[in-house]
Amino acid sequence: MARLGPTHVESRRRLVPASYLARPGDFGRRARPALVLPPGGDVVSQRTAVI
Repeated sequence: MARLGPTHVESRRRLVPASYLARPGDFGRRARPALVLPPGGDVVSQRTAVI
């Protein structure tokens, strides 16, 4: 398996982390924001959006 560099962009991930929040303005401001699964999103990205 090839080692990925820090500038690697995965083509399956197309949304920004705030897209997975019910209120995108809460990104980085609330400890436990309400999550949604937007069209085109995936569960793995949703879970990492709150880390």
